[in-house]
Amino acid sequence: RSDTQEEATNNQPVITIPNGPTARLFVKGAPDSVLRRCIAIRDPETGITRLLTDEERAAWEVACAHLAARPLRCLALAVRDELPEELIAYAHAGPHAPPPISLANPNLHEAVESGLTLLGVVGIRDPPRPDAKDAIARCEKAGIRVYMITGDSRETAIAIASELGILKNADP
Repeated sequence: RSDTQEEATNNQPVITIPNGPTARLFVKGAPDSVLRRCIAIRDPETGITRLLTDEERAAWEVACAHLAARPLRCLALAVRDELPEELIAYAHAGPHAPPPISLANPNLHEAVESGLTLLGVVGIRDPPRPDAKDAIARCEKAGIRVYMITGDSRETAIAIASELGILKNADP
């Protein structure tokens, strides 16, 4: 069984319970949201899971800020191997089984998304359209004040706004 829960309006991480003999919870989302729910980290070279220290968490946060300033949109990836019985039962139920309350109610997702193991962070480049910078310059020349609304991190938003000429001073 593979199932995904997403509360798009609150930009919540996505929960996936894949097919197979073992039910696992995979979470992707904004690094600040996912990192605070991680208690462990999996070494990519050895596959060994160990506790995530406060210093390592801070280092990941700094690394994400550096990626965001490039500007890259960052996603943290995490997994939870030990699931509550209701999620294991649901993972192996038929395709028409109703989700348990912990998945059906977005207010309970944080409890399900706790005790995570950090797998890593990815930075995705999503460049502005080629004509965006010129269009913004023409608007400003015509006396139109341009505002940028985004769901990106502050660092990514500053980098993109600077790149497009919306933000003239990189220290807003």
